[in-house]
Amino acid sequence: MHALDGLDDRARREFQFPGLACKVEVADVRRTESEDRESERGQDDRPRPLAEAADARGIGPGGDTLGGFTLAPFAALEGFPWHEGPEDSDGGQTYADERSREKQAVPPLRLIRRSFPDDPELGTAVSRAILTRVAADELPATMRVHRPAREVAFGRQDVAAPGYPAAREAARAAGFTPVERLAGGRAAVFHEGTIAFARAFPDPEPPKRTYERFMEMAKLVADALRRMGVDARIGEIPGEYCPGAYSVNAKGRRKLSGIGQRMIRGAAHVGGVIVVSGEDLVRDALVPVYGALDLEWDPETSGSIAAELGRDVTVDEAIEALVAELGAAYHLEEADVDDETMALARSQS
Repeated sequence: MHALDGLDDRARREFQFPGLACKVEVADVRRTESEDRESERGQDDRPRPLAEAADARGIGPGGDTLGGFTLAPFAALEGFPWHEGPEDSDGGQTYADERSREKQAVPPLRLIRRSFPDDPELGTAVSRAILTRVAADELPATMRVHRPAREVAFGRQDVAAPGYPAAREAARAAGFTPVERLAGGRAAVFHEGTIAFARAFPDPEPPKRTYERFMEMAKLVADALRRMGVDARIGEIPGEYCPGAYSVNAKGRRKLSGIGQRMIRGAAHVGGVIVVSGEDLVRDALVPVYGALDLEWDPETSGSIAAELGRDVTVDEAIEALVAELGAAYHLEEADVDDETMALARSQS
């Protein structure tokens, strides 16, 4: 029986990618013969530790696949040596060595920490200006990790909803500034106990790598939370706010981070929030806002890192954990918002 037998076209399926356990919404995917040839990986193309482990578990090219690997249940992938393995008996390199070479080939990633807590709309405009300039090849790939003020960020679906004007007023009444977010998704809350992140990727064909970007960012966030001691997992919790397959949760019970994406010609933006503390503020803001938007959600699914660890956690501590994970994957270059980007942002805010 194949892994997708009996599932509807939009059915959700849990399976594991290299180093990433995630829930993926399986769409009606059809590939041409040329695409199959381009993405196919044969037995001899795999690093030997992976090939031996995959063969032992019945996992490999062919069948119901994604990226050349058969979809398999978690049990078949437990202990799979994604990041390490014995040295090739012929004196070749290990898979870890391959990953090291890949990292060396990754271009630098600009890291901007500047925040605009006194002007939430300008903060959003700065991320939009960076995306615009990355798409125009005026800036390299850039990551913002910053501290927001109290705001409710509405997505395009919210803006188009009949209850949007009332939702904006509900946000203001709760002490939050309403803003229109750059990424997709439904209304999400930012406040002084959260981290906001926004990454702009140059990409001539952004739609081809949508899932790849989601998965990379979700894994970075989950790994940062695990570094702090949280039992972080990737996947949607039933009843969560701004639901998404790439949310990061604690123990499958409380949502700690949400991730959204926006694509334009030449670039893509991936942004989101990590709730470090103050999950009660998220609930207090979203109960009336979601009520106005006629959206159902379970306030008990809202969590925070501090609540999970049972101790005080500062935003700075969580930022350093996230930056440490970024630094393990990229050559980070600390930077500030340049004058041209700031001028463009001010013209748009």
